[in-house]
Amino acid sequence: MPIITEAKATNEQTALETYVFRKLYKEEIYPEFGPRFIDYWYDKAFYGRINRREEIVVPKTTALKQIRSDSGTHMAINFVADAFDGLRRALQNGILRGVIESGASVYTVLKPKAAWTSGDNSYLIYLGILDEIFIETFLAEGQRFQKIKSFNDYLKYYILYLNKMIDNSMPITKSGFVISKYCSPMISGLNIELNKENHGIDSKKQKIFIQDLNFEVFRDTAAKFGFVVDKNAPWRLTAELASPRMQLFAQNYGLTYEPGSASNIFESYYDKTYRQDIDSLMSFFLFSYESFIEAYPISKELKISKCNNKAYIERLARKHMRGTTYAIHYGDAYWLKLYFKLRLKENGISLFPPKLKIHLRQIEDFNKMWSVPREDVEWSNKMANISETINQRILDLSSERWWIKTITKKEKFDILGSVSDAGNDVY
Repeated sequence: MPIITEAKATNEQTALETYVFRKLYKEEIYPEFGPRFIDYWYDKAFYGRINRREEIVVPKTTALKQIRSDSGTHMAINFVADAFDGLRRALQNGILRGVIESGASVYTVLKPKAAWTSGDNSYLIYLGILDEIFIETFLAEGQRFQKIKSFNDYLKYYILYLNKMIDNSMPITKSGFVISKYCSPMISGLNIELNKENHGIDSKKQKIFIQDLNFEVFRDTAAKFGFVVDKNAPWRLTAELASPRMQLFAQNYGLTYEPGSASNIFESYYDKTYRQDIDSLMSFFLFSYESFIEAYPISKELKISKCNNKAYIERLARKHMRGTTYAIHYGDAYWLKLYFKLRLKENGISLFPPKLKIHLRQIEDFNKMWSVPREDVEWSNKMANISETINQRILDLSSERWWIKTITKKEKFDILGSVSDAGNDVY
């Protein structure tokens, strides 16, 4: 039987074919020699989205810089944009010196086709999809649509819906979304794509990129500027934060030079998503309900008259939820406890009712200790601090954190701050 040497995996194959051919690409097609690479599919799914304290993060927009390009507007973390500019110049100089082939190669002229993607915009689009499914599908079942007469009814059904969706790996919080399969790694600001190929077609990865006459020199030069190539998308560059060369570029912006780690990059350039989670949920549910009653202002329910036993349609105007009433009926303790339960669900953590009750009571106590009205400027800090406590508790309760299966305790530091590893692969 001849040895298979061609990449054949696509997203349209059977489960067995996909497994066999993806394994072939992983183990035989992509070259094991040469500089390190990054593997977002199997080992480094959350690189750039979790800091060294295990907190989920997104880049500050003030840390972004436009990449010089005539192919559209693309942004990346400022020192990453500078490193890419240096890499591009080095390759051009290599062509002028005759070191790099200038023929038919995708790696001679580097033009960014994609880079940073807004996490906020991606999350809003995702929430819109969740909302559409809720209204058009979930509420249509069992006459739920007709039973919604107020925000209380709406929220009750929405939470039932979310429990079902989260069980199917569809999160609702921003933190859950950022590390879900629905969120692109491009939100980290550490990636630059040179092409817009289909990530599912392995044959193109092999024929167009890996077998390109300049692939080896491209990888080598990229490494000299602090980049690694994405194994499953060889047109994507990722900044290796622990790289000495990448940190030289970062140092130009006042960041600490500390190669071998992520230095103070996450602390200086990234926001923790838990600081926005509860506020986002509060705004989303209110906006969703008000949009719902704007589209469907009247509830219609079939009823039987007590007088003559005849059926009739009861029509009632659905009630608006005003901001002041919203704050009174749904106070901080409500949102903090709901948030805790949603984060438990998103992380697959199931607690016995007595234990859950203890945690919820403690959250209520935290809230009482921080007695700050919602209109106070300190309210956001209060909610962020309690959210931090909640998320730390979620981590403490998690029996299976995403890195435990692949690395030892000694390697934990690298998995959070660097793509470095003793071998070629990035574990």
